[in-house]
Amino acid sequence: PIIICVICGIIFFMKGKKKGVLSVLMLMSVFMLLPLGASAAKLNMTTPLKYAKRGYKIIAWNKSDTSRAYVYQQANFKNGTYGSLEKGGGIVVNMSRVNYQTRNMKNKQLTWIPVYLHNNKQANGVPVTGYVNAKNIALTAVNINNASPNSTVRTAISYGYKYLGTRFILGGSSITNGIDCATFTKQIYEAAGKAMPYPHTDWQQSVSRPVSYRDLKPGDLVFYLKYDTSGPIDHVGVYIGNNLMINASGHYGKTYPEGGITIKRIVYGNRRPALYKRLYGID
Repeated sequence: PIIICVICGIIFFMKGKKKGVLSVLMLMSVFMLLPLGASAAKLNMTTPLKYAKRGYKIIAWNKSDTSRAYVYQQANFKNGTYGSLEKGGGIVVNMSRVNYQTRNMKNKQLTWIPVYLHNNKQANGVPVTGYVNAKNIALTAVNINNASPNSTVRTAISYGYKYLGTRFILGGSSITNGIDCATFTKQIYEAAGKAMPYPHTDWQQSVSRPVSYRDLKPGDLVFYLKYDTSGPIDHVGVYIGNNLMINASGHYGKTYPEGGITIKRIVYGNRRPALYKRLYGID
């Protein structure tokens, strides 16, 4: 934008000094009102639309190392936000809205990606739609209802997905009103018929065996250190494929989309997995 302003100014300057200065100032004021780079960013929705037709959920996640991705109330920067996504934080894309918005587009590219606010339901039970700007967003497809050939894992993951948006409460035991990470893991596996120990990360480590990142499969448990790179293990999520997990998170916020029952990349914020484990009896 600055280069464009200078060039235009030079052109007008050659025609008249006063006119040239005024032109530069006017152009600069226009460009300064626009968020830098935001209006130019777009995501091609062709491939996500194909995966959505096959039953996949499309997850929009923040790929920026330095900036939060805000979830806006409308497809603009003016009307407030519902919250934000830290690095690796994810939110489910409203692909019905995407399909509608791109139906007459030859190049199915969107600057604003519609996403579901699972903690904010309309009267008909459908989550409210918010919007993330494409600037710092990447998209990943994940098959929630058929994540694994193991029926226990499939049931656990699809059951947990139904409760996206529930807030995080340390020690909470209600999957609808407030829950923590270990209790969430326990409850979704027990809903699938798998007996689980007392809801604590230490106990869940005791009923599972280590696996490597290369061997990681949907249903495996992903553990994190309390202080990101140090301290005891104090957080657990359930891997769902494509470097994503479902978990009850409170590290970057306790309410959705920052926290609560959310989908995140396994590397999110400043957190990296400390340990991968697979429950005994899950192949």
